[in-house]
Amino acid sequence: MSTWDHKIGIIVPSWNTVMEYEMQRMAGGVMSVHTERVRHTRTLKRISPG
Repeated sequence: MSTWDHKIGIIVPSWNTVMEYEMQRMAGGVMSVHTERVRHTRTLKRISPG
């Protein structure tokens, strides 16, 4: 079992298929990369102030 000195977590949109790969590639084995994909929905709700 390895211990990591550096860890990074990212949250990416579900349609972004490149970001996870790029982060793993840039980490180069010296950093632990943890990702989560967030589902995209078509409906956007505007929050009105006050």
